[in-house]
Amino acid sequence: MKRKYTVAACGGLCIDVKRGQTVTVYDTEGGQVVGFFAEIVVED
Repeated sequence: MKRKYTVAACGGLCIDVKRGQTVTVYDTEGGQVVGFFAEIVVED
């Protein structure tokens, strides 16, 4: 399933990504794409 999100300048977004899914980031304005942060959640 593909989902599309738009993040405003100086904004942020939190999404859950499952194993095997990918994230693609496109720069629609300006020259710098993003600062990107990812974290692994380990479930017992």
